[in-house]
Amino acid sequence: MLAAILLQFLLKLTLAVEHRVASYFKAKPGTAMRLMRFFGAWLILFGSKFVILEALALAFGKEVRFEGALHGIVWLIIVVVVMVVAEELVVRLYRRLA
Repeated sequence: MLAAILLQFLLKLTLAVEHRVASYFKAKPGTAMRLMRFFGAWLILFGSKFVILEALALAFGKEVRFEGALHGIVWLIIVVVVMVVAEELVVRLYRRLA
């Protein structure tokens, strides 16, 4: 449960940083800034997975393990995508019921 809380916290932090960087480049005109916005988003979202893996390793040691392709990064990405999709489904369901 603590690993899931840490994952959720780091995911929210990653998305906040990505949105802040995207807003910075979106405010500037030009094609180069638009390309930088997409590259910055990709770099943050991709690179954050390695930071998240390291944070999990530091916080929990051998209690939490992601193994497999690319030292578990593929499974971590799958877990994060499922978490985001599940959260979005819950939010949409809540909004429909409210």
